[in-house]
Amino acid sequence: MYCIRHIGSNFLRRFKAPYLHKLMVNTGYSGMEHEYNKNYQRLKERGEAYTQWCDDIGVQR
Repeated sequence: MYCIRHIGSNFLRRFKAPYLHKLMVNTGYSGMEHEYNKNYQRLKERGEAYTQWCDDIGVQR
């Protein structure tokens, strides 16, 4: 099972963007779909590469 902390660590290692790390982790911890969509959209606004990396992992993980 993938863990949000593990994914967050890999995100930080890949992009070296600590200012986006918390946003990515909050996206993963979103409890409601609308909350997830809002955080995901914020991440996407900062760059398509960030959300593409997340999409490659897959939502089920």
